[in-house]
Amino acid sequence: MGYFKKKATDAECKDYMFLLDRYRFGQDSKEDLIAETRDLLDQYPNDYLQNSILLKGDDPDTLA
Repeated sequence: MGYFKKKATDAECKDYMFLLDRYRFGQDSKEDLIAETRDLLDQYPNDYLQNSILLKGDDPDTLA
C-alpha cells in the first residue's frame, strides 16, 4: 500500500490489502487487482505507478 497509504483512507487501505492477500492465495484475479489499483490511481494519481509496466502490460509476465 506504500504509494497510497498517506492519501487513501484506512478503509481503502484495508480493502486493498485484503484484495492483495486474496490475489496472492489465488482467490482473486489479477484483473481485479489491476482494476482496484487503477481506481485508487484515479483518486490519488501517481505518475510512477501510472506509467509502470505492471499496469501497462508491455510484457507477458506483467500484471496487466
